[in-house]
Amino acid sequence: MKMTVLVRWRLMACLAALFGLAAPGMAAPRRPKPPEPPVVGIARNADPEAATAEAIRLAGGLAGVIRKGDWVVVKPNVTVPSRSGDGVITNAQVLKAIIKAAKTAGAGRVTLAEAGALSSRRPDVLRRIGYQDVVDETGVDVVMINDGETRLMKPSNPLGVGEYPLSTAVLDCDVLISAAVLKTHNTGQVTLSMKNMFGAMPGSKYPIHQAKLVEESIADIQRVRRIDFAVIDATTAMEGYGPISGERVKMDTVIAGRDPVAVDSVGAQVMGFNPREVKHIALAAKAGVGTMDPAKITVRGLQVAEVKRRFARPWGPGLEGEITRAYVPPDGLTLFWLGQGGFALKTPQGKLVLVDPYLAGTPGVDRLVPPALAPRNVVGDAERQQATKFPDLVLCTHDHSDHTDPIALKEIAATSQARFVGPPSSTKLMADNGLPADRIDTIRRGETREFDGIRVRAVYAKHTDDSVGYVLSFGPTTVYITGDSEYDPQLAGVKALKPDILLVCINGKWGNMSAADAAKLTAEIGPKVVIPMHYGMFANNTVDPQTFVEAAKAAHVKARVVLIPHMGAYVYDPVDLGG
Repeated sequence: MKMTVLVRWRLMACLAALFGLAAPGMAAPRRPKPPEPPVVGIARNADPEAATAEAIRLAGGLAGVIRKGDWVVVKPNVTVPSRSGDGVITNAQVLKAIIKAAKTAGAGRVTLAEAGALSSRRPDVLRRIGYQDVVDETGVDVVMINDGETRLMKPSNPLGVGEYPLSTAVLDCDVLISAAVLKTHNTGQVTLSMKNMFGAMPGSKYPIHQAKLVEESIADIQRVRRIDFAVIDATTAMEGYGPISGERVKMDTVIAGRDPVAVDSVGAQVMGFNPREVKHIALAAKAGVGTMDPAKITVRGLQVAEVKRRFARPWGPGLEGEITRAYVPPDGLTLFWLGQGGFALKTPQGKLVLVDPYLAGTPGVDRLVPPALAPRNVVGDAERQQATKFPDLVLCTHDHSDHTDPIALKEIAATSQARFVGPPSSTKLMADNGLPADRIDTIRRGETREFDGIRVRAVYAKHTDDSVGYVLSFGPTTVYITGDSEYDPQLAGVKALKPDILLVCINGKWGNMSAADAAKLTAEIGPKVVIPMHYGMFANNTVDPQTFVEAAKAAHVKARVVLIPHMGAYVYDPVDLGG
């Protein structure tokens, strides 16, 4: 080996170590990560080209990303040979605006590169999808990744499958721009800028959507070749069973920025997702690719709340699918609020605990919100039931029908192998309604049970004669659920159990703590996170949760106060106290 070759190889090896790579295959040097805090621009205009240009400008423009003479690769999202503007593929006018901005910033060469539907086997594909005019007008060249050269990239300590045959154009260009479509996706939850990079690999060489560890692999690819600038086309978005067969959503919006994790975090929020629920976004953030925390992202132009809507999820109707796919951090917990005092708690091991699932209703009583789940769908379809076997455990705090819902419990019992736990009044109601006796466990105040690694301690609650609260331990994470209860100094004794999360009633009526009482208890116990509950279900028994937020401030509560929307989720991560 010649000395110059040896030196070059050692230099490449050092770069590989720096960027988390392992031979064979090295990524080309990339632009440094953008400064903190990341800036994301959101623009709305009925003209897609104008919306894109404005979003790029709001995000700081491309002048700080592209140097004179740079080779810029723009990676659109062309899953199938659909038509520009229909919400399946990137709008041609969005691409035109990106290309013009790149050239204005000094790019010497601009290339459109995509696998997906782009192939020499479809010689007229650019015209069919509506891209040919833009290619001709702007003078860009096109790389059809399905027919092009690749290098096998192997990130060190891979999260996903570990080997990725990436296009040499994507690896060797000076600047990589992802131009995705805002869509739900049936295997990756969402298609945003990072998910779009699956199309940087030939489908024939690596049918990654058929592989396991899809979301882990999305994060891996960013560790190998980080996006330098991200644009999300939400001019026409897609919800439901995406990325091809979902329902179109006209939004006339474009999102852009230098940090792909931050851009995807904002995109996820616009779709009504907590970004931490989207596994590949959370993994990429944890791997240091970029910033996910909304509190650490500067949004310019329109704000998320101005364009946000709750997209229908890609795995079918109902919250059960969201629970099935929800990301749970190691040693953490993901909580779904079912309304009133009801929660679904999912562990990192995939176990599911339901607390006071009020899912059927009370005859003659009108609800303000619909049931979060149909009881028969808590388990979902046969495949999902076999894969998850949840719920594992159902806990009831007392025998009132909005806490021990006999109709819901009967259906859950019929479609799962869950165990049912409650004080004597609740378990009598369960037995009277035909729940299997061998799956009912009675628990009293001061008693502790353990169910397959989940420790359940029943504690005092001041409500009915035998009502209880619960302290649940999931490995290192402990949750205190007050159930219905008035304030009583005995409740503060739970402090000795060091709960990380407190779920506390706040409605202040019919034997429940007021917002001020709940704030006082929170200050006495000292959890890391407090989540108010038991409001918003009945018109004559509710309260504005902001009263608790204000009461917590007045009581000098140090815990993070989290308001979960009905059917919403909160991801608790002990590393950063959730988000």
